Amino acid sequence: MAEIENHTIRLLQELREGLTRLEAKVNDGFEHISDEFEDLRKVMAGETVLGRMAAKSVDDRLTDLERRVGEIERRG
Repeated sequence: MAEIENHTIRLLQELREGLTRLEAKVNDGFEHISDEFEDLRKVMAGETVLGRMAAKSVDDRLTDLERRVGEIERRG
């Protein structure tokens, strides 16, 4: 019986070691994915800011054109 118990203990130890390695791999994978999402979030935030700046520039130019056309119409 002692051999069966020893064998069972060895198998459980190997299983624990395997699960520990698997857990480490999974954690590394989640960390990598988390980093990728953070990078993507930063890119998207940057594009949003860039888009807002471009829209403001267009809006400023249109406002200036409307003002100039208004002045020409008043003179006209």
